[in-house]
Amino acid sequence: MIFDASSFLFSFISDIKFKNRGIIYYSVWTEGVVMLKSELNSKNKETTKPINPPFVFRDPDSPKKIYGSACNLQELAEILPYIPYFSIEYHLYRVESDDTISSDLGLWIRYIVGLNSLSDEIEKLGASVEGLELKDELVNIINSYSLQL
Repeated sequence: MIFDASSFLFSFISDIKFKNRGIIYYSVWTEGVVMLKSELNSKNKETTKPINPPFVFRDPDSPKKIYGSACNLQELAEILPYIPYFSIEYHLYRVESDDTISSDLGLWIRYIVGLNSLSDEIEKLGASVEGLELKDELVNIINSYSLQL
């Protein structure tokens, strides 16, 4: 996979650390990325390439360990079978310290890939299924959507 400077910038921005009560949290700044993407793309429409920051599957206990990344739905369908289920669970559905629900993958699919219905389906799946069953169902859903494109 080839990254240009803007993809590198966005993958870096998505891993900014936040400290809360002595605990470091990694956060995906999806809305900020979308706004920055829009701003960069509007500067010079003739020479600016579309920016698609990759989604990166990390180890929840060791954020520097990366299991895979995807820049689009087809790449996501290709790598998902090789991603450990616990990384998928972490990026699909988790309760944060302030009791909010976080779905990094759902946000990436909604704002970067632009598929709201797929994002809704994935967020519902994450709230209702766990473990290997979650991984299997997610692989099936992503494969069915990527075949439609």
